[in-house]
Amino acid sequence: MFGASRWNNFLRILSPFDENPNLNLLKKGETVLEADRITRSQFAHHYPLPLHPELGGLLPRAITVNGDTLYFITAAAADDWPTVIKDARSPEFEVNFLPPALLVHHFAIGSLRSTILPGLGELDY
Repeated sequence: MFGASRWNNFLRILSPFDENPNLNLLKKGETVLEADRITRSQFAHHYPLPLHPELGGLLPRAITVNGDTLYFITAAAADDWPTVIKDARSPEFEVNFLPPALLVHHFAIGSLRSTILPGLGELDY
């Protein structure tokens, strides 16, 4: 529904329609999933949920400059997909049930509660 975008030079929203391969969901998303599959084969406990296109699998929807990934959990109707925020450097993850645009809004204004994503005052960019 929304195009690719960048927020606070930190969060990058992916879109299947963007020509930039770093923002294109089909290209960047598949690159992320390939890396996830390799990591999951060695550290299965880092991925308690399946990966897309597995049933109910995680589908990348955004990335950060730190390498964190925001995924949709594709286990329900698309309008109801929650977001998993996965830390790039640890097995930690969070589930967020805000609609996608509202989650980005809260991140952009610094009111998103997350132990993985930094607050606005913590960004060095």
